[in-house]
Amino acid sequence: MAKSLNRTFSKISSAILAVTAIASVSAAAYVSSPSSGTDVGYMFGVKNANFSTSGSPAPTFTSETGLMAGVIAIGDLGSGVKFRSGGYYAERTAKTTLSGATSTIKFSYLDVPVTALYKFNDMVGAFGGLALGLKIADSCTGDSTVCSSTTGGYNLPASFITAGQLGLDAKFHPNWSGEIFYEFGLSDISQSTKASSISAALIFIY
Repeated sequence: MAKSLNRTFSKISSAILAVTAIASVSAAAYVSSPSSGTDVGYMFGVKNANFSTSGSPAPTFTSETGLMAGVIAIGDLGSGVKFRSGGYYAERTAKTTLSGATSTIKFSYLDVPVTALYKFNDMVGAFGGLALGLKIADSCTGDSTVCSSTTGGYNLPASFITAGQLGLDAKFHPNWSGEIFYEFGLSDISQSTKASSISAALIFIY
């Protein structure tokens, strides 16, 4: 029964994320024109994740750097307010040590930010909102006792995650901008485990 409910929830979550991604990018693309002030570009960056668990015995997590790559779209809504969304591959990874044994866990997601961006001027702005993630892959390499443990940070990886996202955007060239943002997990990434992260990215605007 529980497995059936989990599969149903996963399908519903995937459908919601797919609709959100299509709607978000379509909305930004709809207003995209040379005169609209809309930027659409390729994003390349890194994500440094921090894991925490309420499980016991609790493992020790050591942050690792993961990769990000995809598309970001920023559509002008007027009065300095913009709609920021897109879709990008994002890795959340860490070393986890439990009872002296160590493994590396990695969760790869398709992230869809749904955020509002306020531009202080033509160059600098701040944004906030949600980041929705649909799991693409997960792995645990190293000591098998850690990977199979219910408290090692890898048990029951979540198919769908949500996080709050706060960050800064800086456009330093007509075709280049940069972002730095913080995410805090609103849902578990695995059993009794949440992930927060700090990310930095460059965006090539086409």
